[in-house]
Amino acid sequence: MSIESRYYIVLNRLMTRIDEPAPGRIQMLTGPRQVSKTTILLEIVRKWGKGAVEIKTGGYTAGDLSGLLEFSRRWPEYRPLVICDDKHADTAQRIGIDCLTWREFLWDGIIFS
Repeated sequence: MSIESRYYIVLNRLMTRIDEPAPGRIQMLTGPRQVSKTTILLEIVRKWGKGAVEIKTGGYTAGDLSGLLEFSRRWPEYRPLVICDDKHADTAQRIGIDCLTWREFLWDGIIFS
């Protein structure tokens, strides 16, 4: 099975599960680096709103945001946003991507205009 067909299988399965009524459900997408996890999530986000969000749970480089940047290049109407800890916020800001710290996200949430 090709990588592209696996991508669409995973994307369709996630979209189906997200649409199911189930209070408190969490969907978790895991896998090694460079297997399209971010691309799949960005595709889902693109269908929901005017923003594309990348969540970082530790240190990262500008290169780690390449999927988010590519998504933003293809669909410029969606504002890119990174959610990360305080000490890594400057990484996104240096390359012109808005950033929320975990504290800001948990207190205020995300508002896309």
